[in-house]
Amino acid sequence: MAEFRGPLTVGYIPPVSAPKVFVGREEELERLRRLVVEACSGRGRAVLVEGEPGIGKSTLLRMAQAMASRRGLKAHRIAADELGQRFPLRALLEAMDTGQRAEILDGESGADPVLAAIERLLSMVDKWCATGPVLLILDDLQWADEASLLVWSRLAHAVDQLPLLLVAASRPVPRRPEVVRLRQSVVDSDGVVITLDPLPAATVTELVGALSGAAAGPQLIELAHRAGGNPLYIRELVDALGREGRLEIGAKAEVTGDLATIPAADSLTAAITGRLGFLTEPTIQVLRVAALLGAEFSVTDLATITGRPPTALMTAVEEAIAAAVLGTCGPGLAFRHPLIREVLHESTPLGLRTALHRQAARALADAGARVERVAEQLLAAAPDPPDEWALDWLTGRLSVLSARSPQVTVTLIKQALGAMTDDDPRAERLQIGLVTLQRLLNRFDEAEPVAREVLERTTDPARAAQMAWILAYSLLGTDRAEQALDVVAQTLRDEQTPPRWSARLRALRAVTLDALGRYQEAGIAVADALPAGQTAKDRYAIAFALHAKALITSRESHGAALALIEQALATTPDGMDGLDLRLLLLGNRLQRLVILDRFAEVETAAKEVLLLAENAGTARFAAIRVSAAQAYFTTGRWDDALAELEPAAELAIDLTNNRPKLIVLHGLAALLAAHREDRDAAVAHLDAATRIKVAEGSRRRNSDYLMAARAAVAEQDGDLAGALAALAPALDPEGAKDMTKRLPLLPHLVRLALVAADFETVHAALEISMREAERDRIPGALTAVQRCRGIVAGDEELLRTAAGHYRGTGRSLEFGNTMEDLAELLGRAGRTTEARAAFLETFDVYTALGASWDLRRAQTRMRPFGIRPGRREQRKRPSLGWAALTPTELTVARLVAKGLSNPDIASRLFLSRRTVQTHVSHILGKLGVRSRVEIAREAVQHTA
Repeated sequence: MAEFRGPLTVGYIPPVSAPKVFVGREEELERLRRLVVEACSGRGRAVLVEGEPGIGKSTLLRMAQAMASRRGLKAHRIAADELGQRFPLRALLEAMDTGQRAEILDGESGADPVLAAIERLLSMVDKWCATGPVLLILDDLQWADEASLLVWSRLAHAVDQLPLLLVAASRPVPRRPEVVRLRQSVVDSDGVVITLDPLPAATVTELVGALSGAAAGPQLIELAHRAGGNPLYIRELVDALGREGRLEIGAKAEVTGDLATIPAADSLTAAITGRLGFLTEPTIQVLRVAALLGAEFSVTDLATITGRPPTALMTAVEEAIAAAVLGTCGPGLAFRHPLIREVLHESTPLGLRTALHRQAARALADAGARVERVAEQLLAAAPDPPDEWALDWLTGRLSVLSARSPQVTVTLIKQALGAMTDDDPRAERLQIGLVTLQRLLNRFDEAEPVAREVLERTTDPARAAQMAWILAYSLLGTDRAEQALDVVAQTLRDEQTPPRWSARLRALRAVTLDALGRYQEAGIAVADALPAGQTAKDRYAIAFALHAKALITSRESHGAALALIEQALATTPDGMDGLDLRLLLLGNRLQRLVILDRFAEVETAAKEVLLLAENAGTARFAAIRVSAAQAYFTTGRWDDALAELEPAAELAIDLTNNRPKLIVLHGLAALLAAHREDRDAAVAHLDAATRIKVAEGSRRRNSDYLMAARAAVAEQDGDLAGALAALAPALDPEGAKDMTKRLPLLPHLVRLALVAADFETVHAALEISMREAERDRIPGALTAVQRCRGIVAGDEELLRTAAGHYRGTGRSLEFGNTMEDLAELLGRAGRTTEARAAFLETFDVYTALGASWDLRRAQTRMRPFGIRPGRREQRKRPSLGWAALTPTELTVARLVAKGLSNPDIASRLFLSRRTVQTHVSHILGKLGVRSRVEIAREAVQHTA
């Protein structure tokens, strides 16, 4: 994480105050005034102000800040810096005081400390908004680091539920892709884009007169019009005329002498250069060094880099302040306008500039500055390769810098490796650091080639084994299990492989064999891995071996697998590697609890893993959300499932190295959409899943939702053959070994096959269901067999027994489906009263789920028997209004009414903050309101 130049305070205001002269921009200022009023009433908005340098963006922002402060908004105004682009959250953290920054930067972090800090920062902004409306201004957005841009984008999507007015200003160039995407997100979230054009001629004349203190004469107006309507350019021209004694103030303000004798500044940059020309050379030299530090800097840092005591800098600093080049910024200093710093920085010859950055890095390091500040200067020294001191410094600070700024560390390591010879003893250590970071950041494709290179060259057995483990893990993560197995096997044959890494590799071999479907070999491998880990006394190896054993054991007994997962969790070590494994185990634990129908524990388990993933900051967060959505779907909490799937889909980029889970995401989303008759969404998710490239075994293992969704869409289209074809892979003997979750699909297959009079399929499905239930004797499997047999044999008792199990465990959809089958069976038997009772139970279940397709299908099946829901139709939950809210949404709405922030609600309900944010968005949409204030009013009305 980055440290910043000089202490800052909440509500930090840059040194340049709003100008005494403000001409033009009245329309734009009025738009901002209306948005401030909206924020005061609880409705936030995202605003982007665009325009060329000097066009008045910063001035407009300062005017908006002053206006907001008068209305009682808490204002936080910061500016991004070109030098800070590589440092995560550099821009936004300037809005925090020292204690808040420490809370965000120094909290417990996981595999990626940046992701953890992002979540803490977003939570902090939420809490700000809970105490009153907030204005957050970010100037020079084009220079903001990627993490700050991500936070800004996520805040832009949350302003509809917060009293938060986000205002950013940006130049049209450089056109960074991240900024372009952010601009689009502002537009997509009903934001406002304000483009500042050059001032018209009449306004230029008015501005010149106001600046000079008298009505402008014709020559002054002519000269001012050379500025092309740029306010800063105009100010610089008028100021330069005053410094040169060429401005005469009488009845009118006029230029003295011939205009031809006035050197024309052909650009704003030239005009600023002219201002700097009035400074003495010693002051210019000091300012060139100050420009290395960015737009704001501390006198202490300036003294450190120049090697001069602060007292020796006083003359230069005072001269720069008098010339309006610098201004004060709390205890520090800042350039009056970013363009001034840019001119100084860019006018320094490139070779000298990079040398100065390297000198600054070394001086800061010798003074004991945080590693991020030193790294900033080393990054700025590019494209020159790092010198010997820089290489030694990076190698010696690798672990500290990796823990604080992993992305920056990756960049610096790559630069360093490009400057090293192959025989440099530091290179191997840096490569290992690079591969370790890439693996933790889930950049498996990037980790692979570096790990291979180290493997080929290293003579250190421990390093070779470590690289082999990361390489194999990366290959497995990118669905290349056969290659992973070859790497593991080759390393295990090396007798010099240390016991610690041998144990880890043996456990990874078992997981890899399981992924390849070579289950017998996997069992033998894990029996070898566990004692190896215990002998090596390596907790990670032991926990990973238990994880492997749980995967293998789950094919015989999910209960035994769950016990192994619990044992692994108790063994998992601390640290980043341990956290990643813990999240993997907790996700698997959640799935086993669902399979075992232990639903009393499911909600607590889901919340535990969601909170850990969100607070730790990890690329596994999206996968964890999908696992939670699966649990909520099974227990009939479909709206809660969607509340997890929606943000998981936004984070789908994090699943690019977990493509099987990406298939589950699209499959479950498609199935939910199909049940609720949102055909377009269902088809879109099905198409997306089809395009995912994954090994066939992995696809089969993770396609149960996809198969069910395809069948549902086909059945809705009246394509019975297509529905059967969608479920047919569940009968494939070759694929059966990979389809561990095919049993719940078989009752649907049986029902459809009976309608189609496809008795061969009926008998095949029935045989498979009985065989699998006998192998995996868990209540859910036995109940699926009872349901299949009840459908085929028309056995009322079997169906009632199955329905009783589903009702008792909370499997809502399966209970409704079984009661639907029972209702039709009773209807065919002429037992209309009983059939109607069974149908009404079905009706209530489907209505609660919002399963409109299932309801329509059930009504069609009951129609031949003259059975209708009657007045029951009035009990359907509407799509809008207070009655449309789900139980979770009702709870959240009432907590919003109490004034709780999203983080506070999350803590109260033991949910993740982003889950609460999704619920609040749904509440706003269903109630048709625009702010939390209006939610509170609705809650009060419906509580009275």
